[in-house]
Amino acid sequence: MRKMCEHAIEQRYMQLQTGYIKAIQKKNKKLRIYLAHQGSLGGKFWGTRLQECLEELGYEVVNPFSYNEEARELTNQWDVEKIRNEEISKKIVKKDLGLIDSCDVVVAMVPEQVDSPTIGMPMEIFYAFCHHKPIIIFTEFVSPWLIAHGKVVKTYEELLEELKKCTVG
Repeated sequence: MRKMCEHAIEQRYMQLQTGYIKAIQKKNKKLRIYLAHQGSLGGKFWGTRLQECLEELGYEVVNPFSYNEEARELTNQWDVEKIRNEEISKKIVKKDLGLIDSCDVVVAMVPEQVDSPTIGMPMEIFYAFCHHKPIIIFTEFVSPWLIAHGKVVKTYEELLEELKKCTVG
C-alpha cells in the first residue's frame, strides 16, 4: 500500500509538472516565481537575497513580504493582537493565495533550523500542490512531506537547473 501511494504521488507530480512546464514554454514568457519563506528576520533576509539573485537572472519574483499593505505591515511588526483579528488574517491569506495563483512556479525556502514557528510556508506549499503548481523546495532538511509535494534541491545551482526546466531554452 505504501509503495502504491508513493508511486501515485510521484506519477501525479510528474504529470502535473510536465504538463504545466509545457504550457509555460508555449507562452514563451518570463517565468513568474512565488517565493515562499519564513517571516522571521532571518527568513526575510535570505528571501530578499534569493529574490535579488533570481531577478538578476531575469526571473520575475513575487515575494509576499515585499508588497506594502496594512495587513502585511502587521506581520512585519508581528503585532500579535492585531494579527489575531480574523478579518486582517483573512486579508493576508487571501492576498498570498492570489499571488500564488498568479505565478507559474513556487520556490519555497525551508530552513534546516526554524528560528520561529512557520505555519504559512507549509500551507503555501500545500495550496500550490493542490492547485497543480510546480514546486521547488530549497532546503537541506529531509522530510517525506517535502519530497512528496515538490522537487527538493539542496544548492543554488540545483535550484537554477530546476528553474531552467520551467523555461524555454
